[in-house]
Amino acid sequence: MLQNYAAVLSQTELLQPDFIRVQLHCADLQLSDWLSAVRRYQSAPWQLHLVSEPLQKDKRWQLRPLLMPLLNAYVSAFAGTPIRQWIFAPDRTLQLPLLTAEEASSYLTVLADLLRQGWQQPLPYQLKLAEYWCQSGQDGKAVDKLRQLYHGDHFNAGLLSRNAYLARAYPDFDSFWQHTTPQYLEQLIGPLLQLLDRAGE
Repeated sequence: MLQNYAAVLSQTELLQPDFIRVQLHCADLQLSDWLSAVRRYQSAPWQLHLVSEPLQKDKRWQLRPLLMPLLNAYVSAFAGTPIRQWIFAPDRTLQLPLLTAEEASSYLTVLADLLRQGWQQPLPYQLKLAEYWCQSGQDGKAVDKLRQLYHGDHFNAGLLSRNAYLARAYPDFDSFWQHTTPQYLEQLIGPLLQLLDRAGE
């Protein structure tokens, strides 16, 4: 991993300046930020990400180490300055495909809508549960696994004991699960997993 990263890094150069400002206008939300450490590789802008966690476990994508490059890909495409994302991890090297402005707009509009909802009420969302559900058989066994992850077992502490937000808003799995829907989780996580599947082909 480190050798691959160093080899690619030596073939790139930092842009001058090495950041790009992006401005987002989603419905009534106006946001701006800077994407930093942007490098030039083969005449295109890239961001390189060195992560310490595997990107897959039991043939399922692990989204936590991938959230930053995924969101950078969507945000930069939406802003009209698409930046390629190159991820170096212990189990693989991954290049995210370029997104169209329409793909990015569709997904970021969903996030903006959820942000507005989150200002009004707790959202039934937890990343580990969402990524497991969307990559499982989505049946009774999957629900049992989610319940175990939520409450823990004799060997592992559950998400509930480590997350004050969940403990306050949804003190048990049933109260959490009755407020969410498979469609909601697919809407939130599905586009990210589809992009990763395209990158892994």
